[in-house]
Amino acid sequence: LPNNQVEVEYYRDTLTPVKGYTVFRGDNPDEMLPQAYFDARELTGVDRFTFIDETADVNAQDYYYEVVSQNDCDILTSTSNLGRTIHLVVQSDDEALTNTLMWNRYLDWDSTVAYYNVYKTATPIYSTTVYKQVMPNSAYDYNEFVDDISEDVNSNGKVYYRVEAVQGPLLSSATNGYPNDLTPKVSNSNIAEALQDPLMYVPNAFAPDGVNKRFGPKGQFFEFDQFEMTIYNRWGEQVYLTNDINKGWDGTVEGKDASAGSYVYMIRYVDGDGKEKRKKGSLTLIR
Repeated sequence: LPNNQVEVEYYRDTLTPVKGYTVFRGDNPDEMLPQAYFDARELTGVDRFTFIDETADVNAQDYYYEVVSQNDCDILTSTSNLGRTIHLVVQSDDEALTNTLMWNRYLDWDSTVAYYNVYKTATPIYSTTVYKQVMPNSAYDYNEFVDDISEDVNSNGKVYYRVEAVQGPLLSSATNGYPNDLTPKVSNSNIAEALQDPLMYVPNAFAPDGVNKRFGPKGQFFEFDQFEMTIYNRWGEQVYLTNDINKGWDGTVEGKDASAGSYVYMIRYVDGDGKEKRKKGSLTLIR
């Protein structure tokens, strides 16, 4: 759920006499512990019930769930199918400029997973706009998607992903061959954060009368509105200051051509995580 809780919906057998239902949760199918009990007398006339798990840490791992019914003698009589949440992790590669998403297979509807929707946002919100659609990986217990972010020139480097499993057509064994118009169910993963290190390219020379008429950096994955570049001459005097990365130094000081030679630049900027970065170096003005 958007609030990081897990919702388990159980469709119960309304014909078999049952005293109650116990919801179990585990890190794996072999170690399931009881989480909640539902009295069947309080479910009269209801064919399903919902359990909200407020203690699950969905950002840390995936969980298994099952519901077990018991009769009047408190004997466990039947066990549901296993349900398994989706846990998403993202690894950022600062050299390849990619974010690799990995998530475990969703379990378990009375049908297959038709596909997974990938959502991508600049803030940790539940977006309704699908970014990519990924087909299930039937060979492994996990799925993978590599997002090439090299062209994300306006991003500050921090993005958030969410994966949504979409239910496929119901199997005939679940519908007994009867046609149905049921809406496909969906199940969502946690929201996972990815952060790329800033890229800052700074030349070491420029010629105001040549091809490169202005001196300034080019970069990606930082807050463009939190930028400052200061240039000093060899005596430590400030000759230029700007907060606009698109406005480089034109080689003048108070409207007059600065002398050729060496200068020092100091660049301050903020990455996508809100941390200040600094880059210092020398440049040569050529005339």
